[in-house]
Amino acid sequence: MGGQNSLSVALLAINAVLALPAIYILVRHGRSHFLGWLYLLVVCVLQVTGSALFLSDQHSSGAAIITNICLSPLLLAILGILHELRAANGGPSRPRFDTVFTTFLHLHIATAIGLVAAGASDLASPHPKESSQTLVKELFAILVALIITGIRLAYTLSTIFDSGSLDPASHSLALEAILSALPEIVAVIILLAVGIRLLSQRKR
Repeated sequence: MGGQNSLSVALLAINAVLALPAIYILVRHGRSHFLGWLYLLVVCVLQVTGSALFLSDQHSSGAAIITNICLSPLLLAILGILHELRAANGGPSRPRFDTVFTTFLHLHIATAIGLVAAGASDLASPHPKESSQTLVKELFAILVALIITGIRLAYTLSTIFDSGSLDPASHSLALEAILSALPEIVAVIILLAVGIRLLSQRKR
């Protein structure tokens, strides 16, 4: 089995496993703020599909397209989870309006800045609330996931400009593993951890 095949098998297995907690979180959330977790599940499903297609045909254009469009739902997952963090920490709830604007980047950036400012203000007080400390940790985790996703995006763009191809077989296996596969897996794991933490907050 070639190196690229081994990477595809690993990606298929890892994302199949990661899909299980993603499904659990999605089901437990129900209709409330489910979009972020739905997109996260879509990332796992697309990676499993893309890896399976690649294993069946190493030069499949479909596999290359599916693998690389994972960036879009991953970014949308980050935005959706930021949206839930706002709601979980006392932000206004307007279901119809919020659903439409979940996909707009500037709204969530502004929300994140506001949450960080509020959390930082409370943390600076002599007796910071536990909720503020938790919020800062969650936002930091999402920031890390966003940075890691940015690395993945930068690598994808660089390969397109360098080789003019999205086909993983035309790229360095080491770079593909370190700058494409690994960042995406780490970002998904971080977001899943935030999801589990949010579920535990709901139970309190």
